[in-house]
Amino acid sequence: MYKSTLSDPMKKRVLFVAFHFPPIQGSTGVIRTLSFVNNLSESGQDCAVMTVLPSVYEAKNKLNYTLLNKKIKIFRSVCFDAKKTFSIFGKYPLFLSIPDRWQSWIPFAILDYLVRVRRWKPDVIISTYPIASAHWIAYFIHRITGIPWVVDLRDPMAQDGYPSEKKIHSAFLKLEEKIFTFASKVICTTPGSRLLYRNRYPLFPESNLVTITNGYEEEVFPELVSKQHKKANVVKILHSGSLQIEERNPQTFFQALSELIADNLLKSRVEVTFRAAGDYALYEKLVVDFNLEDMVFFKPAISYKEATEEMLDADILLLLQGGSCKFQIPAKVYEYFYARKPILALTDLSSDAGNLLREMDFSCVANIEDKKEIKLNIIQCVNELEYEKSKLPSADRISLYSRRNLTAQLSYQLDDLIKDKYQ
Repeated sequence: MYKSTLSDPMKKRVLFVAFHFPPIQGSTGVIRTLSFVNNLSESGQDCAVMTVLPSVYEAKNKLNYTLLNKKIKIFRSVCFDAKKTFSIFGKYPLFLSIPDRWQSWIPFAILDYLVRVRRWKPDVIISTYPIASAHWIAYFIHRITGIPWVVDLRDPMAQDGYPSEKKIHSAFLKLEEKIFTFASKVICTTPGSRLLYRNRYPLFPESNLVTITNGYEEEVFPELVSKQHKKANVVKILHSGSLQIEERNPQTFFQALSELIADNLLKSRVEVTFRAAGDYALYEKLVVDFNLEDMVFFKPAISYKEATEEMLDADILLLLQGGSCKFQIPAKVYEYFYARKPILALTDLSSDAGNLLREMDFSCVANIEDKKEIKLNIIQCVNELEYEKSKLPSADRISLYSRRNLTAQLSYQLDDLIKDKYQ
């Protein structure tokens, strides 16, 4: 990773194709695209976004519009969520979910491009995952117009056992083949995912397969005030964001915590908050099973800004990441960095997330499935906090992951694509 600047970039018109965009609420996936378009616009670039009508989103908040730079052009297309629109008794035909539930967006977006967006004359198109339909839209626009296509792949698409439905898995592989045949640049967010695709598609030019990590949005965080930790009767542990049972199962953590309490091995009282976890009924049953009702709490989603404020108010920030996400680093990890709080990370020790946390000098990293290891790390993390011995990375190391710096990296890649146009 290198530190760069957005000063004096080459003037360009950049069209993003992104499903997640304000006013959507509760999806951290929106922040990456939002940050790119905001920072590019502020540096003097012309940016536009093709996305869906707000009615498509399950949750939205008008306040999220305030996060947008007013210079950004937004083109919204008709789209139907197959699950909500076409299901009967909770079921709908599989072909309506290939490659995803929002596939109806594809023809409407292509028509919108031809009728409304094409006259804007973009220099480059960027499509972004995790909604695969966005990549198909950009692919067809690229094939029609010849405009360079950049794929913000983010996390790996087709993996062993994912998606579990064979037809969707095959559809993902087909889309990947299109991407690595026609895209000018492909962006991954972790070293592991880049290596996976480097091995899977060895004919794709290595210089065009790049890593731009996720990061933190400095402007959204409240002004940070350095405060000395004061010993309190309650240690507040926070997990911010979704908690899919297949990927971030908290059961072993709950069991470890329950045993520590029963054996009186924690000097301080601990309260754990899960913010916007998702399947409350399932998790609350686990809480009851392990007698943690008075110390583990599940709370609903709040705005991005409120979520960052909550991180700053916590004592310890919790990460759960299973072995199936070996090549993924949740975006909240970088926000955890910027909050400058101890991190208790329960993950696959050989994963990209585990490696990054150790590289950044966080000491409490345990195997998410090893109860004994989790117990030792909970005790260590709480004790280091109490005795003010928590290890934190330097501000300079953290600054490498500011989204402004990451946008500068993206701008450099885009300049490389369109430089011939201006020579």
